[in-house]
This record gives sequence, C-alpha cells and structure tokens, in this order.
Amino acid sequence: TEIDRSTDIAQAIEDNTDADLTGLSLRDESEGVVSESLSPFRLALRHYRRNWVAMASLGLLIIIVLACLFPHIPARYSETQRLPKTDSTFINSPPSSKAWFGTDDLNRDLYSRIFYGGRVSIMIGISVALIACTVGTIIGAIAGYLGGLLDDVLMRITDLFLAFPILVSLLVLRNVLAEAPLVKAIMGEKTSVRFMVILLS
Repeated sequence: TEIDRSTDIAQAIEDNTDADLTGLSLRDESEGVVSESLSPFRLALRHYRRNWVAMASLGLLIIIVLACLFPHIPARYSETQRLPKTDSTFINSPPSSKAWFGTDDLNRDLYSRIFYGGRVSIMIGISVALIACTVGTIIGAIAGYLGGLLDDVLMRITDLFLAFPILVSLLVLRNVLAEAPLVKAIMGEKTSVRFMVILLS
C-alpha cells in the first residue's frame, strides 16, 4: 500500500540505503508526497489557458481563419462580382447597405474581397512555411553532414540573405525576376500566387 511504501522509503533513508522508487513520479522522500512533473510546454499551456484575454483572442483568431478558409459563407458577393451602378457613384463608393466596406475601383465589394484575399494569404503563408522548412532542413542536414568548404559556403550565403532588409530584398527580387523570360515561364506572373510562394520561400 501507499503507507507501506512511505514507511519503506523512510526506513531506507534512516539506514542510508537505496529505496525502491519504481512507479513513483517526483516524490518528497521524507514525507512520501507524490507530485506530477510538468514539462515547460505544459506549464506554458496551463498559464495560457488561465488567461481569459488570450483565450478570447484565440477564439477570435479561429473565427477569422475559418471565415477566410470558407469565404462563400460570410461574403455577400463573389470574388469578382461587380455591384450595379447607382445614382450617386459607380466606383470607390463609400460604405453602404449594399457594400459594408465600400467598393474598389472596379465597383467590387471590399467586404467580400477581404475574405477571399485572406484565403489566398493563408494559402501562401502555409505553403511558404512548408517549403522553407523542407528546403532549410535539407540544406542544413547536407551542410552539417559534409561540413568543410560546402558548410562554409552555405553559411556565408545564409549570412548574405540575413544582412539585407527582408522587405527591400523581396521587392528588388520581385521586380528583377519578373522581367526574366525564363523565370517568368517557371514562376508565372509577378501577381500570381505561384510567383509569391516561390519568392517568399
């Protein structure tokens, strides 16, 4: 029983011998108290779940992500649908009952296009993360395994990319690569999703 185990441990301490701790977690040997050992992740998760502001923000984030993944549910119009012309204005109209966030220069509903644009942004973000992790892991594994000159070259290339501001570098690469016929044939137009995924990766 638990009482017998505690007695055995106390006796072992008095006799200065090793006690049988099989099946026990973290134990105060002098008192026989068992407590669960938590990992840093579980401790952080416990603190996070007790913060109602963080939990409310997480719920709101989930709602926004779901709305972007299924834009046809919250959107009032399709992605490219133009609203009918009104007496007051035709393009760039202010918010109204027909267009809650107004319209763009083609008289398309901005409220609906936010959700469709959010879906594209999520797809690009997930794709870039997966490709970057895969390529980075492969290159890092090769550099670490072979070492030597190849490792030095790869690390210097990495340092070169980290030395420049990422936003400026992406803008320059976007305009330079978009003008190359071969790159354009592979990556597509610079406004396409494929081009952005490859560029950000």
